[in-house]
Amino acid sequence: MLRRLAFLISVLVSLVSWQSAASADPALWVLKDADSTIYLFGTIHVMKPGVPWQSPQIAAAFSASSELWVEEADDDNQAAMVRLAQHYGMDPAHPLSSRLTPAQRQQLATVAQQLKINPATLEPLRPWLATLQLVYVQMKQLGYDPDQGVDRGLRNAAKATNRRIRAFETSEQQIQIFARLSPQDELQNLAETLNDIDKGPDFIAQTLKDWLAGDIAALDKDISADMRTESPTLYRALFLNRNAVWTRQIEHLLAGKGTAFIAVGTGHLVGSDSVIAMLERDGFKVERQ
Repeated sequence: MLRRLAFLISVLVSLVSWQSAASADPALWVLKDADSTIYLFGTIHVMKPGVPWQSPQIAAAFSASSELWVEEADDDNQAAMVRLAQHYGMDPAHPLSSRLTPAQRQQLATVAQQLKINPATLEPLRPWLATLQLVYVQMKQLGYDPDQGVDRGLRNAAKATNRRIRAFETSEQQIQIFARLSPQDELQNLAETLNDIDKGPDFIAQTLKDWLAGDIAALDKDISADMRTESPTLYRALFLNRNAVWTRQIEHLLAGKGTAFIAVGTGHLVGSDSVIAMLERDGFKVERQ
């Protein structure tokens, strides 16, 4: 579960250098009609600062676009994010340890010690928020800055050049994806994250390598392939349902005029249920750049 969640948690997006790299080729697609051009760029939500990732194709597509679309654009308001987390993710009447088996409590204590987390700080959290907290802390310890990321870097570049910024979702809608999971799914995700926590560093390094190379088949396997069969409820909530909504919005956008640059997590643009696949099933031609 860690390897899946590391790329899906919007609060972990981290800004990388806005610079060109001839050796990098992250996946970029284009969708066109007579008077509209839409670029679709698959981002990665965790990144160490200073990794050169922007290819000439990405730079040219962004430069040609008058507006930027991202998953959500209101995560800069940290006070609001804290309020949302408290509203949807806190349940002090039911301590986290009371939901776990004795073996899971011991496993959580061991992981908390490894990550230098005071277990008491996890007690009032719902399992979904505790899961994100574990991932967040590990990302920080691996050197991934939560204040720096591809999506936020693109937003900063759009602001600096007076481009319009639009979003498919709000932060509250994204948090609700996790908050609306069933208690059983919440606990399953936490248990799988505890089991996989030691695999995180190697997995993230490999996925970053696949992303920089634009290897979409490998990325589908990295991010979502096993989730389709092992955690179908989470897969529907995180990918399938959102992709369908975004596809309709993109088709509506294509019916207008102009050039737009869409930057969403790579997991939404690879695989059989991706936005790309849905657009193609609806009869649109989407070309890899």
